[in-house]
Amino acid sequence: MPSAGLPDAWDALPEAALAWDGAGRILRANAAAQRLFGAPMLGDSLDLWLPGLIRGDGAAAGPGLAEAEARQADGGRFPAEIALGVAQDGVVFALVRDMTERRRLEAARAQLGDQRFRDFAETASDWLWETGPDHRFTYLSDALLASECLGHSRIELTRREPGDEPAWDDHHADLAAHRPFRDFQHVMMLRATGLRYVSVNGRPVFDPDGSFRGYRGSATDITEAVLWRRMRAETEIRLKAILEAALDGIVTVGVNGGIESFNPAAERIFGYRPGEVIGRNLRMLIPGAWSDQAGPAALVGSGRLLTGRREDGTAFPLELSVSEADLAGEGRFYVAILRDVTERRRVEQELETYREHLENLVEQRTAALGESEARLRSILSSSVVPMVVAAEADGSLRFANEAASRLLGFAGELAGGTDAALYGRPEDRALVTTELARRGRVLDLELRLRKRDGGGFWASLSAIPMRFDGDPCVLLTCIDISRRKESELAMVEALQKEKSLNEQQQRFFSMASHEFRTPLAIIDTVTQMLSRFDDALSTEERRQEYDTIRAAVARMTNLMESVLSASRAEAGTLRLNLTEVDLPTLLREAVKRQQLIAPDHRIDLDVTALPATLRGDARLLEQVLANLLSNAVKYSPERRPIKVTGTARRGEAVIAVQDRGIGIPKAEMGGLFRKYFRASTGATIAGTGIGLHLVQLVVGLHQGRVAVESVEGEGSTFTVALPLEGPSGEVP
Repeated sequence: MPSAGLPDAWDALPEAALAWDGAGRILRANAAAQRLFGAPMLGDSLDLWLPGLIRGDGAAAGPGLAEAEARQADGGRFPAEIALGVAQDGVVFALVRDMTERRRLEAARAQLGDQRFRDFAETASDWLWETGPDHRFTYLSDALLASECLGHSRIELTRREPGDEPAWDDHHADLAAHRPFRDFQHVMMLRATGLRYVSVNGRPVFDPDGSFRGYRGSATDITEAVLWRRMRAETEIRLKAILEAALDGIVTVGVNGGIESFNPAAERIFGYRPGEVIGRNLRMLIPGAWSDQAGPAALVGSGRLLTGRREDGTAFPLELSVSEADLAGEGRFYVAILRDVTERRRVEQELETYREHLENLVEQRTAALGESEARLRSILSSSVVPMVVAAEADGSLRFANEAASRLLGFAGELAGGTDAALYGRPEDRALVTTELARRGRVLDLELRLRKRDGGGFWASLSAIPMRFDGDPCVLLTCIDISRRKESELAMVEALQKEKSLNEQQQRFFSMASHEFRTPLAIIDTVTQMLSRFDDALSTEERRQEYDTIRAAVARMTNLMESVLSASRAEAGTLRLNLTEVDLPTLLREAVKRQQLIAPDHRIDLDVTALPATLRGDARLLEQVLANLLSNAVKYSPERRPIKVTGTARRGEAVIAVQDRGIGIPKAEMGGLFRKYFRASTGATIAGTGIGLHLVQLVVGLHQGRVAVESVEGEGSTFTVALPLEGPSGEVP
């Protein structure tokens, strides 16, 4: 069965990904594949897009790496490298990479010489590298990496992780024997970029006389893919915990009926261990469940009564509900929920036996009628299953056993009541009445019933006609299934919450990574320029460059402090350090720092009416001002000024930041301060979605208010009001 987390992760993969069946029919193509080939591709023959990849017997080469000349929808062609996965249930998964750029680089090096090759290499998406005989880097196409890695070996730059030793032992053997290697994955710990996961390919280089000169190769940053796989593994662990807690047996089945998973409840019902059933056909548990021609698709539906067979060979009545799932081309599978209804069937069969017995007695009009009805009353009274008898004509309640009285709250009082009072909705009673008239009985209908005090609960209701005290009546059995329903709802809610959390975390990691890379790139560029041209720069020019570095550092510092402060506030550990704050000076410094970061924006500041001081936490208020100013600059064109004003109003300091930028859609204003929220108008602009969330948290801790007015396409005004005396009462 495909993983529950795979659909989102599949479409999030940066490389083109395909899946096809044994006949070579494409079952799924992610968004990157559709962009690369220029078509949806679903249902097409793989040979149409990757000719020659499938052998004459219908099978694809692999698992491993393969190459083919790929075709595009517009008639174009490109060389492709295909990483083939292991086939599962006849489905093959593969990643496809366009090798045009790499081939271009290889040709460029052969034709234009080493220096021109390096020029091309520096524009490639992968890193190209060379090492000497001592395995130390002598060349790296990535300038940022080159500044830190040249002269060092990969071993010196690597951080070992648990379980890495066997792979490193093999890699050391390859290096010692001067053998080529491919897709060697390890972890690099760099000052410039932090922890990065990389995949490295290399081949040895020899002089014409056979002397070993070192290695040349390429490397790819696979950090996002590694982190995604780990998040997927965590999701599967949580899903496994949910399945293990389920009360009903849950079994997943492939299209051919093969069992793929088997939860603990299913183990208890059938007596098998998972290893004894996985891979075998579901019909070993439910003999005769479907014909060879129909397959498990014939079982799709709910409430089907079949016969199950336990490990010890005993048969038992089984209720089966089956749903079909198709994860966007990855292949269909079926989820079966199984419930042992032995006890319920025993009661129903016993009731059926006595109903027939009573009908025969009535038809014979014997004197034994009274004795039989007394016996029925005794059976109903002693049953542990809640049972109610209602008149067929008007629904008046005629009898309720002790179990029903406890469940429904009758307390022995039935006078004047009707069965209509038992149903949560009038249409449910109409449905039961219709089914009785059409089928002669109702079995295991799941609906909401109502207690005498007005409370409701989920029940499995069965109804059969009978005679009671000589009158046509209906016998209702109602089993409380609230616990199972709550478990099902909790399972769905947990899966939806987990999916939403993963999506938010992926967006945050992506945005945060971009936000850190930009100032790091600025620092690297300015530092290199200073190191090369320091003597040629004037004092003023050097000061400007140092200001640029300080602005980039301030940008990273503000982002880190915002993330930490928001996390502490949500955890309840953020504490206010209250002092007398020079608010005008604090605001001037915030504007000054923002001007260093964005010198092309004009910020007009007016603090003439702003109170001189207020009681608050200077560090947290500085973060509030920095986030508001950063957003105003980020979402405003360069030629439109930003206006910042400070005033006093009824014991409060009021600060307003007004921009004439892209604005916020009215429909999205309600979620503006929610963590990770990004307005649609700013979706293409880098940001983490935590700045305004932190603003609201800090202003709230100061017992202040934050408000926003915005018109899409015209701009926004954010207003913060803070009490001059600081927060009253107990301070967090």
